[in-house]
Amino acid sequence: MQTLSVSGPAELLTIIPYQLGFMPSRSVVILCLHDTRLGMVARLDAQPRELAARAAAQVLEVLGREAPTSVLLVGFEDEPGESRPLVDALTTGLVAIGVARRDRLVVRAGRWYCTDACGTCPIEGTAMPDRVDVPAVAGYVALGRAVLPGREALEGLFAGTDPPAHEVIEAIDAFAEDLDQATRHRRTPPILGWSDREELRHASFAAWARLLRGDFDTDLPGQHLPALLGGPRDVHVRDALIAWLSPTTLSLDHLPPSVVRALAEHCDVRGGPEVDAADAAAWFGVDERDMVQGRLGLLCRRAPDPHAAPVLSIAAAHAWAHGDGARASAALDRALEVEPDHRLCHLLRQVVEHGIRFEPRSA
Repeated sequence: MQTLSVSGPAELLTIIPYQLGFMPSRSVVILCLHDTRLGMVARLDAQPRELAARAAAQVLEVLGREAPTSVLLVGFEDEPGESRPLVDALTTGLVAIGVARRDRLVVRAGRWYCTDACGTCPIEGTAMPDRVDVPAVAGYVALGRAVLPGREALEGLFAGTDPPAHEVIEAIDAFAEDLDQATRHRRTPPILGWSDREELRHASFAAWARLLRGDFDTDLPGQHLPALLGGPRDVHVRDALIAWLSPTTLSLDHLPPSVVRALAEHCDVRGGPEVDAADAAAWFGVDERDMVQGRLGLLCRRAPDPHAAPVLSIAAAHAWAHGDGARASAALDRALEVEPDHRLCHLLRQVVEHGIRFEPRSA
């Protein structure tokens, strides 16, 4: 959980878009507070009164499991009052489950309003502060966080907007097929000439180590895409990458020793992926999370639809493990659109929708 360092509601409202990764509109944002620490942050579309209770019920169960000390409800409106039905339904539900509600605030047209008639906030609202005047924002900016204009822009981080050439797609197909044949011990001739399963897995892990080390920050050469995208078609390769990137999600202890050895030959399985010391001090800090998310997004945008779901599942697991439900949902949306029967993505969708937290593993 993140410890809040803000002075007053205006500064807290200013950092919400940085928490979500995009600027919400026609929404209600729910902030779970654990004393001075910020827990789950959820966003719901604003609803008309006849649908508000149903929409609120979907998140109240999750809030009960989160067990915050208090909850802050914030409506982001285009038109006055459009967030009120859902805020009212959430308020009623919070009372029913015994969770304290701190404030009900509204952000609209560059001003914020308190809707609780507290007697101290002006009825005409208060201008939102300039972001450069909010110290907490500087921390997000220093970490490379940006506020996208809306959820559509967030979805664009994972869209297949930069697919490779046809011959590269054929090479990805061939790599995945060779790995499948080697894993199943088929005797058909390998397409790429690599018949050894371990050799293929080593090639994939080596490519992933280079990706996350930052060798391909601005471009992903086509010759590396078969190993990057074809490798995770093997569930052991995919799961090893998830365990490496998101150790609270899956333990390497659950994977075949040969897979862990192959991963360890190319990647630091104890400390995480290699990063330049000038970029980050420690792999599992916030800095590294943002760098990894950026590099995973780069690969997702290069992934053709037939090979996108495995890498999208890796990106979704990483985002959720680091508390970014919006980014996880965006990755899963594309994954299940291009591969509706992908089992891990369905499982992750349930995890995200029900707010199931991954607990840190003990040493």
